[in-house]
Amino acid sequence: MKVIAILAAICLILKLLSKKVNVPVIVKEVGCGIAREQAQALAGIGVKAIDVGGSGGTNFLAIEAARGQLTLDAEMLSWGIPTAIAAVEVMSAVTPDVNVVVSGGVRTPLDVVKALALGGMAVGIAGPVLKVITHQGLEAAISWYKNFIIDIKRFMLLSGAHTITDLRSVPLVITGFSQEWLSARGITTAQFTKRKK
Repeated sequence: MKVIAILAAICLILKLLSKKVNVPVIVKEVGCGIAREQAQALAGIGVKAIDVGGSGGTNFLAIEAARGQLTLDAEMLSWGIPTAIAAVEVMSAVTPDVNVVVSGGVRTPLDVVKALALGGMAVGIAGPVLKVITHQGLEAAISWYKNFIIDIKRFMLLSGAHTITDLRSVPLVITGFSQEWLSARGITTAQFTKRKK
């Protein structure tokens, strides 16, 4: 019961905050993903952007465990909703006036293109660029980033999309574990496969 009271208090604070500030309130998950029900609740209290922060990227459970010198087993560290699934869950729950940011395990230009094609307004990426900075320096990271953007444009060209908006009309087939998960949750993926440019 204590957890439910804490969550209710957080939602109340976010609701009050979204009414008081003159900037959009953004909520970011930190590695476990956001489900449809959470997205509905957040949109309902006035949150204007949701960063899905799916599993597969920076694991804040691991970070906090390390800070507290705790050991977590592999099962605990694997907890969460995979990023692509979290993105579709959130987008199935919110209206177009709520922006969705896709982050969590995004590593490649193709990951970025897929996230944008799913409907993400922005994509967050940290791990790969931080590794380049750490091991090769800032100049190498800038070069890496420029090549990353070029590859995003190449994948867009291959998909027939001239703009990011065009990506949202390219047919997208969701299969495997993601399709099974979404189907089990009652979330249809037909709107992605039936899109037309």
